[in-house]
Amino acid sequence: MQGGPANSTGGKPVAALGIPHHTVVNGKIGTDFRGNESIPLFVATPAVLQRYGIQPGDINPTTDLLTSRSGLAGYQLIGTSRGTQRRLPNWQPKAQTVPPPTYTSDPTTLITTHALQSLGLTSVPVGWLIQTPQPLTTTQIDNAQQVPVAAGLSIETRPTQASLSQLRTDATAAGVAVALGVLAMTVGLIRSETAHDLQTLTATGASSSTRRTLTGATAGALALLGALLGTTGAYLALIAWYHHNLHWLSYVPITNLAGILVGLPATATLAGWLLAGQEPPAITRQPLD
Repeated sequence: MQGGPANSTGGKPVAALGIPHHTVVNGKIGTDFRGNESIPLFVATPAVLQRYGIQPGDINPTTDLLTSRSGLAGYQLIGTSRGTQRRLPNWQPKAQTVPPPTYTSDPTTLITTHALQSLGLTSVPVGWLIQTPQPLTTTQIDNAQQVPVAAGLSIETRPTQASLSQLRTDATAAGVAVALGVLAMTVGLIRSETAHDLQTLTATGASSSTRRTLTGATAGALALLGALLGTTGAYLALIAWYHHNLHWLSYVPITNLAGILVGLPATATLAGWLLAGQEPPAITRQPLD
């Protein structure tokens, strides 16, 4: 159920929170709301509260919004009535923090019936949650997606943990393979630039184990540095994108991160050690520039 203007006719009434942006078009000052910043408001009905694991008695009777977000500062209430956007810039809702939803597609903010009554809004059904006794097959999901499209609706299915795990594993393997390819070229370039030093070491009696250790340590150090920088950069990007919903990052794929942060350097070190035992050619002559 979603809150909307009580006098709406036709279409789907929608109420949401949005951040106002002042604009100037043809010399006229206006206010614009961006869709990617809006927070749709769904009514905190008993059924919705039960799904969220919230007891109605735990809600303050004067609460207007239930949210799992860190804050709603700067947001205004907006809605659509007869195709026209309306907003209540002076509404100061009383928010109460609740635990985050189980699934990322679940609304993060709910509007209470108290707020509906005080704002003169009404609730209308905008979606249905269907649970099946057993997982659907791919064919069943495809058929279920085609039927709503014919009626102008959309459907979303929850991926199984097995498919998500396989996707993470495939992405991790592809990333490690690409990183090893780039690392092989980098180490090869370093060895070509330091060929004279390797010749000197060999001439002075350095064994193949020494050369293997140097190359393996170089490859491992570069791989570890690249893994740390890549992982840190990825998480910083995710934090910047989901800064309003950091609870979505609460799940940490330990196995996949271990494959990148531990497996990649270990593989690079071992490969460098195995492939670096060949004695450099022409160790008795100074290479020409």
